[in-house]
Amino acid sequence: MSEGTEHHLEHAEHSQHAAHNPFDRKVAMTMAIIAALLAGVTLVSHRGHTETLRLATVAGSKHTEATDMWNLYQAKNIRSHEFQSFLLQNEMLAGGKQDDNTKAMRNYWISQIDKYEGEGYWAAFLASIKENKPRPERSSHSELHKLEADAKGLKAEAENNEHMSHQVHDSVTWIDLGHLGLELALVLCAVAVLTKQRPFWLGGIVVAIVGSVLAAIGLYGWWLLSAGEKATAGQH
Repeated sequence: MSEGTEHHLEHAEHSQHAAHNPFDRKVAMTMAIIAALLAGVTLVSHRGHTETLRLATVAGSKHTEATDMWNLYQAKNIRSHEFQSFLLQNEMLAGGKQDDNTKAMRNYWISQIDKYEGEGYWAAFLASIKENKPRPERSSHSELHKLEADAKGLKAEAENNEHMSHQVHDSVTWIDLGHLGLELALVLCAVAVLTKQRPFWLGGIVVAIVGSVLAAIGLYGWWLLSAGEKATAGQH
């Protein structure tokens, strides 16, 4: 009985010693640090993917708005050319004799052309025909010029958001690689606890450092993109 009791006491002592093994404590502390880093990288990765989707959605919306604006521009541009055609036909067929109704319609068409193309455009257009010169430029204050500028601006915004979406996605890819590295580091540390092999622990530390560096590269790239976007927005 005495020997059996001593054997059990010795086994319990060894078990208690194993539970408080300095190596296990070091690995556990390493795993806690890696887990904290992993939690932060996971949060940043999720936010990065959300930002990528947001920019892509905004780009799609701006593309739709630009298309609608171009359609409106084309419709009014066609209408302007129709009015010009009506007036040219009127000039050829009237033969200098016009009644009040014809004059009223003519004045209406001219007012519409001047609204679309700019004040005095019709007179300048007639003069260019008589002098065999190119069609006059559209006024910068005309309705069609504004619609064209708005359409180009919306298209530029869409392309910029689309470009930003791709760049943020590229930066988040680095963060995801860092995330994968930290997860692998946790696995190596867990194997180190089970096998009591120091190389697994050291390997986990090295992989965790590499993963952290990759995530930092992605985060820095994303920060540069955000800073550049804010600077551009401030200029406008």
